[in-house]
Order: sequence, then C-alpha cells, then structure tokens
Amino acid sequence: FSDTNITHVGIGYSDAGSFKIYNVIDRQNKDLSALIIDSVESFINSEELYYFSIWEYDGKLSHLKRLKGLCQNFIKRKVCFDASFNINNDDTLYCSEFCARVMNIVDSPGFHYQPQKVILNNSLYEAILKRKVIAYFPVDFFQKNSRIKKIFEYRFM
Repeated sequence: FSDTNITHVGIGYSDAGSFKIYNVIDRQNKDLSALIIDSVESFINSEELYYFSIWEYDGKLSHLKRLKGLCQNFIKRKVCFDASFNINNDDTLYCSEFCARVMNIVDSPGFHYQPQKVILNNSLYEAILKRKVIAYFPVDFFQKNSRIKKIFEYRFM
C-alpha cells in the first residue's frame, strides 16, 4: 500500500492543547526562514490543496521529547528552501528532507531513511539541477515503516 496523494509533508505534534506542524515551504520573502510552524488550519489553507492526511508514529515518550527539542532547535535557525534538492546542505532543505532528517535523529537506529537516487534522463532537468543523477527523499518516504500508520485522511473536492 502506498498513498500517492501526498504532495507536501510536515512533522506535527500536540503541545499544550494545540497542534503544531513544522514544515518547509518555498517562501516569496527569502529573508524569512523556509521552516514554519502551522496549525492544522493554516497548513490546509491553500487553494491548491486537494488532500490531507495524518500519520501517527508509534514511538516512546523519549522519542516525542527528542522530536519536540529538534523541531524547536530547527525553528531557531534560518532554513532556506532547497530548490535544487541537494541533500548535502545543512540548513537548505525541502519538506521531506527536513522530515527524514528529524525522524532519523529521533529514532536512531530505528529509522535509517536513505535518499532515493534517480537518473534524470531529461536535458532540461539536468541543466536546471546541474547534474544527471538526483538523490532525494520522496514525500512518501516514511510509508514503508510499520510503526507509522495513517489515522486520518480527507479529500477536498
């Protein structure tokens, strides 16, 4: 089973009665960090949105504490959006790269997400990205983990 509807991903948790979603977006204002904290309402407030799902990680309380600490540390940094999908840049990230990096730290060695390598085989993409092979974390990278389950989904039509 694979959920092919996902186009954007973030990491969320409940904190003091509110739900926070940390996610990386491509901002118009490059002076602001690309990592933002959304509520559920602001996360789904997009005209292009047609699908929303929530996935739950069955982890330990220590994992949640580590997750919260990592997210709070990341939000203090200026994260830039990684339009070239280069996973070697520390604070230059795209949405799934941020999530994979955080999850690998939260439950190491339980998670060991690795980037997927794809031969571009397209001269336009090769020219834009300045390489023939791209290594990236697909937006659905986490779905094969048996400790992560979809608990909610909604299609906006």
